[in-house]
Amino acid sequence: IVLAALGKGQVVLKGALWSEDTEAMVDCMKRLNIQVEVAMDPQLDANRIITIQGCNGKIPQGGTESAPLELFVANAGTAARFLSAMVCL
Repeated sequence: IVLAALGKGQVVLKGALWSEDTEAMVDCMKRLNIQVEVAMDPQLDANRIITIQGCNGKIPQGGTESAPLELFVANAGTAARFLSAMVCL
């Protein structure tokens, strides 16, 4: 999801496991103003089809020093690790 968000153009992830980590990552991407759509996967209820519109390496809504943006990842360690690096770009 992070690579798709930082890339250029649209990426469709099919068969993506819908877990707490995935949900937290998608929520944070939306807070960063990255276009993400989630749809049910007709082949398996536990999976989703996730469509991400890449931002070409420029995070649209990253916050500022005077107005920081808070990202909540709950207990999603994967999201916390990848997002920490992503927002430092």
